[in-house]
Amino acid sequence: MMPDQVPNRWIKLAHQLLECLLDELPEPVCRAELRHHSAVVPSDDCDCECADGHGQAWVRITHAVIANVDRSRCPPNLWNVTYELGTRRCVATMDEAGTPPSPITTSEEAEELAFDARAQRRVLLCCKATDDRDLTAVSQSPLGPAGGCAGWVTVFTTAMLAL
Repeated sequence: MMPDQVPNRWIKLAHQLLECLLDELPEPVCRAELRHHSAVVPSDDCDCECADGHGQAWVRITHAVIANVDRSRCPPNLWNVTYELGTRRCVATMDEAGTPPSPITTSEEAEELAFDARAQRRVLLCCKATDDRDLTAVSQSPLGPAGGCAGWVTVFTTAMLAL
């Protein structure tokens, strides 16, 4: 569904964030989506084999908390909604002989992953969808490596109307 067809403003912002993330990433991913998951999205589709790029990207609403309780309004009109932006890329693993990747390989991968982390920060700072929003509780953390994938997640909270 396209963002202009989505009636829920929380999901509409999630679509816009994902579009911005894809625009900011230095290299395309194989899979990009909104995810409903109770924890950080698993690396279940960190594809290393697609034609245009590798890895996965997602936006997820992690939780929402009522920002003000006005019992004269139903539903409460303002919520603090927390979003997660995430990316995972393929990384080298031990070979069949149990030899780990070289320090040069792991250093190069760390540099490449840092560009994805930068892209996530640019979404918060440069995306039109976040222009007029106060963003709080911003954090950024590395993921993995696990299962041949590693990446970053960026988490932030913004106030949003309920409907």
